Amino acid sequence: QTLETLVLDNNRVKHVPLDSLPTCANLREVRLAHNRLQDLTALSSCDAVEELVLTHNRLSSVNAVIPLAACTVLRELELGDNDVLARLDWRMELLYHLPQLMTLNSLPISDAERHNVAMWAFQTGLCTDSLPSRNPVGHLAASDSNGSVS
Repeated sequence: QTLETLVLDNNRVKHVPLDSLPTCANLREVRLAHNRLQDLTALSSCDAVEELVLTHNRLSSVNAVIPLAACTVLRELELGDNDVLARLDWRMELLYHLPQLMTLNSLPISDAERHNVAMWAFQTGLCTDSLPSRNPVGHLAASDSNGSVS
């Protein structure tokens, strides 16, 4: 239970069994680059993981990555060379579903980008709660369709 880093790069891993990682309470970094992963459901149980490297896999859709939303302390995610990156607005959609991220594909996520994600989600109908706006100090605030800030 003291395992903090797990490196399984270049191992032709196709899937991670659902019951294989939940006992790793101290696992902070997982590297599964250059494998054949298509589904990340099992990784959703890794609630202590802060850094996840999944470059060069077979992740073809945002839905394949959404299970990582359960990893509430996940801060850094690397997805380079996966088919999901060919999707229009992939970054916006991933940041909408994974708001806990601080870095995506080695690029820091700014407050301005978070605001753009919130606006995009509202405009695309992904989020229907309220229209995000900026308050005078640049932080996000919610406003209703009449523009009233809450």
